[in-house]
Amino acid sequence: MGLRQGSIRHYGLNGDVNSVLLMADIILYGSAQEVQGFPPLLIRAMTFEIPVVVPDFPVLKKYVSLF
Repeated sequence: MGLRQGSIRHYGLNGDVNSVLLMADIILYGSAQEVQGFPPLLIRAMTFEIPVVVPDFPVLKKYVSLF
């Protein structure tokens, strides 16, 4: 994809999530299975006005604009 080494990082939700979100330029949300409810992490990211990329699941499409 032409990304520089270290430009993508994975963070677990064990630490200070708000600090990690404030450092992010974009949130890439992945899930191996369809989610039942809207993930709290995405609500936080959207509160900080951080763009999110999500799978094409109905519960996510309801609140996330597709481009």
